[in-house]
Amino acid sequence: MITDIRLDPRTKLITAAIFSTLAIVYSDLRILAIILLISFITSISTNKEISYLLSRLKGLLILVAGIAVIQSLFTNSGIPLLKIGEIVILTDFGASRGIEFLLRMGIIASSSLILVSSSSREMIQGMIKLRIPYEIAFMVSVGVRFFPVFREEFIDMTNAIQLRGLDFKKIGIGKKLRAYTYLLMPITINSLIKAKELSVAMEARSFRAYPTRTSWVVLRFGIIDYIVLSMALVFVMLIALLG
Repeated sequence: MITDIRLDPRTKLITAAIFSTLAIVYSDLRILAIILLISFITSISTNKEISYLLSRLKGLLILVAGIAVIQSLFTNSGIPLLKIGEIVILTDFGASRGIEFLLRMGIIASSSLILVSSSSREMIQGMIKLRIPYEIAFMVSVGVRFFPVFREEFIDMTNAIQLRGLDFKKIGIGKKLRAYTYLLMPITINSLIKAKELSVAMEARSFRAYPTRTSWVVLRFGIIDYIVLSMALVFVMLIALLG
């Protein structure tokens, strides 16, 4: 299998947008399964660290699977598949809705893996080349960079609470949720402080001082980009015929 294909960021953005849009538009399980398969193959082909990224998403995948199971159990319409006495536990429609949700989230996760194979600088330049205003592209980049900061601050504050004698593994779910709510205020305040510092740094460097900007990164479509985009167009047409 060919791995680590060097694609233009614009090709990755368009491909990820196509997969995500198809996942929202269609609800047929067979079509969603085909989209998931193709999107996963694409993410493997563009990412040489796919196993590492999947390990980082393991917790999210478990959460998505749990939500899919809950959704299937709480949907009572349809033919009963599992009953305890007169209580319907699982129906065919509920199972179908749970699998549909799982497939859609899998497609979105695969699309995100396609995007993370490029640096934030390349993604910003790709969005600019797609006629997206630079301010919006920059805000998206900053938002993506803030997620690891939030995670580190949350871990640090959780460790600080545990060092003061609170063991999250031994307390009930109610006290655990109450303890997590106490973390929201300091995390929000720290985020606002970091956002203010970032805005001051941007103003000091004359952000938006000129209407046009130049960039050291120059993007050019290659033959592989045209091939991938043509295959994506053919794939959309096939899905439209199947749907």
